[in-house]
Order: sequence, then structure tokens, then C-alpha cells
Amino acid sequence: MAVVFMDSKQTFIYGKYLSHLVASTLNNTVPEEPFEGIDWTQFFRLAEFHNVIALVYPAIKDFAIPDHILTKWIYANNRMVAREARQDIEAQTILGIFAKYDIPFIKMKGIVTKHFYPAPYMRAQADIDLCVSEENRKRCDSILENLGYKLFASIENTDEYMKDNFFYYEIHSSVYDSNSDFRSLFADPFSKAVKDKNGVGYVFTDEYFFLHLITHLYKHFVFEGCGLRLFCDLYIYRKAHPNLDMDFIYNTLSDYEITEFYNSITELTECLFGDKDFDQKSTDIATYIFNCGDHGSDTIRRLTNITNDKEKSFSMKNKLKFRLQIYFPPAYTLKNRYRILEKAPVLLPFCWIVRGFSTLFFKRSAIKEQQKIIGTLNSEEILEAQRIQKLAGVKQK
Repeated sequence: MAVVFMDSKQTFIYGKYLSHLVASTLNNTVPEEPFEGIDWTQFFRLAEFHNVIALVYPAIKDFAIPDHILTKWIYANNRMVAREARQDIEAQTILGIFAKYDIPFIKMKGIVTKHFYPAPYMRAQADIDLCVSEENRKRCDSILENLGYKLFASIENTDEYMKDNFFYYEIHSSVYDSNSDFRSLFADPFSKAVKDKNGVGYVFTDEYFFLHLITHLYKHFVFEGCGLRLFCDLYIYRKAHPNLDMDFIYNTLSDYEITEFYNSITELTECLFGDKDFDQKSTDIATYIFNCGDHGSDTIRRLTNITNDKEKSFSMKNKLKFRLQIYFPPAYTLKNRYRILEKAPVLLPFCWIVRGFSTLFFKRSAIKEQQKIIGTLNSEEILEAQRIQKLAGVKQK
């Protein structure tokens, strides 16, 4: 895991106070004073780690914080305000063009949830996610390229675009890929969406949007790890929609065997942002989350690939398997870069050679970092990650 604090007890103390300050902003309540002995440098790092700088700033701005930390916080907060303004202007342009050319699209995740926060800029988002039909995927590609965007990754159901190293768009032809347990839940996504009353395009119905938040969080929790922000989304959306059809939602979650997980994270969000006291279960899961941060953990991603499901241990065989995968990745992980593999997987060895030369000259440090992760992983980390996931109600395969 990506550990900010070496000691798990200290991680929990700082993370709990961070979530309390987030809650004070979300709920418009007066925050508690900082705990005695707080290290503001460490606390700022943790807020950055979870990408909640702007969300916490209203709660801390009047505290007696060292000047150099407060200056950094003000600067980071102002950057978030400016970033949101630029993203919003760009989004209005792109969505307007899609609408002009009769390309229906569903707005997903952050571009929707940000409007339920006290201010949109408080919900940090790196990219804009839109879902379109497969036949419109190429039309979107043409429009975005004409607007100066470069396609930098393409997989089965998603094209990822970037402009000026600042604007990022993900165009999805389905909500989940064919390997996902949740693909069938969002089959024919437009049948589960309605016209956006507050703008162009479509949004999921309230219940399906909530289901998407849950399943998206589940995916990250299991395969990558996730931080406070996804839990904030779930909490703030549920708070803004008190009349959801919970019978339908529970029946759907039951169909996909994640009801226990939903109950666990609902209880946890009430501990993080509501009035519920932490018990040992919520403390353990929260500490796991505080350690993961906003972008999850490379270590957890490695565990997903390396863990031996039968032995439930980090075997030498799996270590060797993963070392080989670093140099000879399977076709599905290289399709992002070498799109020819989608039509001609037989060319995989050729792609290994091309990638090998590229890595040799340009990315040796990345390979060393991955080797380092393998070297430092141990069975205790494996067992702890598995324990937390089981504790949270992740379905066991």
C-alpha cells in the first residue's frame, strides 16, 4: 500500500480528523479544533494524498496553522478554483458540439456529482467521463482530434484523450468492459438514462446513477484501492437524494452479490462524515482507505495480479509470473498502446520487441520501480489486504 504514515494508529488518527473536516464542509457544521500535537505538514500531505485540499480548506482556513502551510493550502485551493473554471468552459464547448452534431451522450461520475457539493470546484476531477453508442465513438474521435485532443489510450470500451496536458476526456461505448461483473447491469445504458434537466445530454436515473457510484467504488476498492473522494461522492449523492427507491437498489445489489459490501461502506460513510461512532470493523477499513489515497495503490494493483487464489499466499511461483509479466505483458494490457492487437493478437511477440526497445531507452526507471514493489511485498501485506476486503463484504471468488 501507499503509506503516508508508518504507524497505522497514527494514520487512523490523522485520517479520522481529515474526514471530520471534510464532513464539516459537506454538512456546513463547525469543525472541531485540531488535536494536540498535530503535524500540519503531514496533515497537508494527507489531504493532498486524498485530493481533498479544496474540500478541507473552508474548515481549516481560520485555524492557527503555520504560515508556510497555510500559504501552500491557499495556493492549492486557488488552483482548484481555476482548474474547475477552465474545465467547465471546455466542457460546455465539447458537450455543445456533441449536441450540435446529434451525438447523444451520458454524463457520468464527477461531471455530475460535483454539482451536489457546496461548490463544484471542491469535487476534484482529473477527467470527464461520457458514454456514447459504439457507432458514435468514431465521430467523437474526429471531433476531439479537431479540437486539439490526442488519443493516448484505447481499450475495448474506452478511448482516452488529452489536450495541453490539462484536459482529459474518457469516451466510453459501454459503462463497463466485457470482463466486468457489472457489464450486464448497465447494458443498453441509454435505457437507464434521462435527459439532463440542467444541461445538454443525458444522465442516469437517480437509482442507476447511485448504482453506478456503488459499483464503481467496488471496482476500485477491490482492484486498485481508493481514498476518501469516492466515499464523499456516495455520501453527498445519497444526502441529496433521500427518496431513492431503495427496494430496487437492494434487489439489484443482491443480484450482483454485493449487498454486504454496500452495507459495510454505508456504515463507514456514516462514521467518516456522519454521526456514527467507529467500531473495530470501520476503524480497520478506514485505515486501509486512508493508506490507499485518491489514486489507490500500485501495491494493491500488483496484488490483484500476483495473489494465488488457491493458496491465498504470495508464492515464489507468482513472483516469477509477475516478473515475466513486466517484460512480457499479456495482450489485453498492451491493447492500450498497440491497437493492432485487437484485430491481430498473433502479433503480440512483435509488440513485445517494440516495447522492449522503448523501455530500454526511455522507461528503465519504471521497470526498476515495479521490481522494487515485488521485492518489498510480503505475505503479511497480502493477508491484510485480503482480510480487509473480506471484512468489507467483498464477494469471494
